[in-house]
Amino acid sequence: MGMRALAAIGLVLAAATPALAGATSLTLVAAVAGSLAYANARVLGPAWGGHLVIDAGGSWGLARQIASRILNPDIMESVGSGPLSALGADTPRWRAALATAPLVLAFDPRGRDARYLRQVARGRVPARAFLLRLAQGDLRLGRTDPLTDPQGQAFVMAVDAWVRAARLPPRVARRILGPLDNPRQVLPEVAVLTQLTSGAVDLASAFEPQARQRHLDWIALPAAVNFGEERLRRTYARLTLRLSPRRVVHGAPLTVWVAPLPHAAHPRAVRSFLTLVLSPRGRRLLQRLGYRVLDPAVLAGHAPGWARRLAR
Repeated sequence: MGMRALAAIGLVLAAATPALAGATSLTLVAAVAGSLAYANARVLGPAWGGHLVIDAGGSWGLARQIASRILNPDIMESVGSGPLSALGADTPRWRAALATAPLVLAFDPRGRDARYLRQVARGRVPARAFLLRLAQGDLRLGRTDPLTDPQGQAFVMAVDAWVRAARLPPRVARRILGPLDNPRQVLPEVAVLTQLTSGAVDLASAFEPQARQRHLDWIALPAAVNFGEERLRRTYARLTLRLSPRRVVHGAPLTVWVAPLPHAAHPRAVRSFLTLVLSPRGRRLLQRLGYRVLDPAVLAGHAPGWARRLAR
């Protein structure tokens, strides 16, 4: 599902944001995880100042479209590095990890159950009691697709682990989530929070920066299951999810990665945009959006000298 209209919104703001010198005549096509669409369209794009065209969706879904040549972007921004290794001929020669973002359960402060959910968020309702209420099904839950989106995978693992930590039987997690592709819960990544604010669901999986950006309230998940802490990488790796008989995924921090693609049609724009996101200014912008910035950025692969200098 494309997000090119959202990119246009970002360009409206460009005049009010100091742009990178020389960027205004450049065009960049970016495939970005849906959770990063706001950051790019409303903040990074205007700060860069060029014409940023965005296609947004689940990172694994985007990777499949790029590998099959349905999409031909210049760069990809992924949650988790796995999708960047599944691009076929467009597998990037290098990539950069910019930030992490913890999973939360977001809710609309004006929603029908907001009063109860605020009590949960403030710790006044025990996690055990809250999970049992979720299992009853009267709170409508939205989440993203585990088959196409790393957030969707992490959220299923988080609920399973949270239920175990609360010393509840596994059937509670099954009742909360239903089948992996539960049509009553699974929504496109770019639509899940829109469905939340429209009242179609009462709470939804999200990254904390997304909740902040949309002025939503949220229930924090325990650090051991929120996939937002690099220091807990080994803890997350013990969590697994079977997507099919032959496909099992392991938990990992939900890190924001950016990579230039080797067949980019706009190489000058790629370098110009990545100069922004790797710079101290770019890291400050991400931090203001609520991301837990990695400083310095972590580079993988054969990064050019200019990128290594900026990432320090």
